[in-house]
Amino acid sequence: MPGSSLERSSDANRLSEASGSAQHNPSEPVQELTPQQMNVDSQMVSVHSSQSDQTLELNEADFTPNLSIPEACLLAGIPSKTLENARFLPATRTTPCFQVFMNFKHLQTILRTFELAEPRSSRTFAGGFRITLGGILQHLDWNIFSYQKKYTAFLWGEKVCRATWKGPVPAKGDPEHILYTRWRGIVWYFRDGGGLDSEVPPRAENKNRRGVDPDESAAAQLRQVMLFGERGVLDDFLAFY
Repeated sequence: MPGSSLERSSDANRLSEASGSAQHNPSEPVQELTPQQMNVDSQMVSVHSSQSDQTLELNEADFTPNLSIPEACLLAGIPSKTLENARFLPATRTTPCFQVFMNFKHLQTILRTFELAEPRSSRTFAGGFRITLGGILQHLDWNIFSYQKKYTAFLWGEKVCRATWKGPVPAKGDPEHILYTRWRGIVWYFRDGGGLDSEVPPRAENKNRRGVDPDESAAAQLRQVMLFGERGVLDDFLAFY
């Protein structure tokens, strides 16, 4: 591939370092999201969870106006552990992607349970309880910027998982091999039965641990700065169908 692609990779890393260091302010008012604010279409992000594939029958009369969000989640069958794991993770550029992905997955599981994924952003129950996407984000210390960033990254990950590498697999030592292994790491997370389904952290192969799936080992090396900084660069090397 042309050298300009690898130069763009370096530029992207520097840009992602700047964006990754930005901290959100939980005290900022949370607005309702629209598809335009999300900069994505109305496609729903898959959370790779058996719960997301079920149609939950909620007794709407039980959801009364005085419920708190944690109480409503318990009534909806959402474990308290899921609510805890969905609280915004103030990740840094070196945070393992496993933590970033799982944090968003738990949040998205809650939103889907209440049918709050885009384009629907609020729901009022027969018992009088009203819950909004913005209200859940605020309760869990997210904001529009952090949610949009993770949402678009998740959509990209699912798209990349279905792509193929253009041309032959680059040999070790080739500069493009770094991007190739990072792509394979992302595939490990998003493929059927992969890391997002198992919810088990990936293991990296080393001198004391041999025979690890190369994709799993690549996933263990992924950090947030790589995920958000190299999307455009990786796309140049992939064929999408």
